[in-house]
Amino acid sequence: MQKIVLTFAAAALAAAASAYTVYDAGKALRQNCASGAYTGANGDSYYTDENGGKWQFRLSSEQGVFANVTFPSGTYTGYNGKPFSGFALDNSKQSSSIRVNMTDAACTVLQGTVEPNELVMFPANNSAQCAHVRFIAPEAGWYSAFVSAHDLAKEPVAASANSGAKVVVRAQGNLLVSQVVSLEEYAGTTHRFDFQMPVRYLAAGDTVDVIVGGNGAINNDNTGVKFFVTKEDEGRFYDSGIAMTNNLATVYTNIYGTIKNGTWYYLLPEFNVATGAAFEAWAPLNFSKRITAFTNRCTRTASSSQRGFACVPEGKAPYLIVNETAAVQSSVAPQELHAHPLMNQNPTLRFRPPESGYYSASVVARDITRSTEDRKGDGVWVCLNVADHVVDSAYVSLETNAFHSTAFQSTAHLTFDARLVAAGEPIDVVIFPCANQSSDATAFSVIIRREEDVHDAGRSFYAHHAAGNHTHPFPDALGDGATWDLGAKTNASCGAQF
Repeated sequence: MQKIVLTFAAAALAAAASAYTVYDAGKALRQNCASGAYTGANGDSYYTDENGGKWQFRLSSEQGVFANVTFPSGTYTGYNGKPFSGFALDNSKQSSSIRVNMTDAACTVLQGTVEPNELVMFPANNSAQCAHVRFIAPEAGWYSAFVSAHDLAKEPVAASANSGAKVVVRAQGNLLVSQVVSLEEYAGTTHRFDFQMPVRYLAAGDTVDVIVGGNGAINNDNTGVKFFVTKEDEGRFYDSGIAMTNNLATVYTNIYGTIKNGTWYYLLPEFNVATGAAFEAWAPLNFSKRITAFTNRCTRTASSSQRGFACVPEGKAPYLIVNETAAVQSSVAPQELHAHPLMNQNPTLRFRPPESGYYSASVVARDITRSTEDRKGDGVWVCLNVADHVVDSAYVSLETNAFHSTAFQSTAHLTFDARLVAAGEPIDVVIFPCANQSSDATAFSVIIRREEDVHDAGRSFYAHHAAGNHTHPFPDALGDGATWDLGAKTNASCGAQF
């Protein structure tokens, strides 16, 4: 059997410019250990990664101020025979440590899976000493961050208010979020936790911290952590929190923005939910035909710390608001959006891109209110749509024993990568309730990026033929010297020539 094959050849001298730079804490520690540098764990030293990002690996207080407790000059290698390296108070699995999976394969640690370049952070047997990773901005600019943490083992005691480890994220020393992760189910805990820091301006030397500490007791508090910081390309990112905060500070209107700079809408679609029907069966269908818009400005708290749009000025559900302050308000981080749906009214954030091109999206949604009622009704369904088509979705709930067949999680990271979107084509994030509209407060952050230097086979093939050329190899549409070739192999797994 012949198999059709399309091959891509990058230009030998082409220097593709990235629209943004990603700094990876785990990869930085792995490179640090592999090189034998083992720097950034003592005094004021730091390790500089391959992209110029600066990292420190320390013990500190939960408040994010580096304490005088530092790792000794020795290194930590191995973990029950697993391929880890990093820093520890001593070379035993019980001591406080920060280590990383040094291989290109996932491995099992205790009762969890640790991916390549993923950190394992373990706090000291002292609640004042936490495992702490700090990113130091190498230059001024706009930065976002993404953190994903999960508990790796059940504790040898019954679930309690002291179960699990506490994960804290700070920027410039200020608290952004604090969440307990635990495999033991208890009120306010979660097995896995994701958080996206909305885009903010950092000066050179400003910091973003991820801190893992005990939650009252230290028992199997090993925590898997992924920590990425992205330096955004100014003029090529669109952040939901910046957009609404600017809106409130200036025009305070719905719609906000212009086609030139991208346009944001705060919408309230209405659906007639069929009793017993699966959410997937009705929610995405003919989405734009049911669109209405929020018409009232609202203030959610007496301190005016969360404002936005709602059906009524008092800020009762349904609403779509933002924390416009520099401090956490009602568990909502600075510049995070805060939505609450009703059964037939579903807060929606819509973005229309200013020009046709390739776009990616990163959305993190998290449940911030645990229901005190029937557990089966708690949580929301979050959808990421492009032109009325669902490209990613997840159920989000602090309750883990949910009624729906699809697994719930307390947070969800929804994405799409390098998708061709026409100018003005809607990109939507929709918050639906799950059978019960109580305790459905959801915090979320949306970052949309305009990609560049995307090599697209179909686009290049079309452009080549549209110009009257019917040959191959043919050049990539970017014009950077890269080429595509067409052919066939008798067996795709062997080295047969075209």
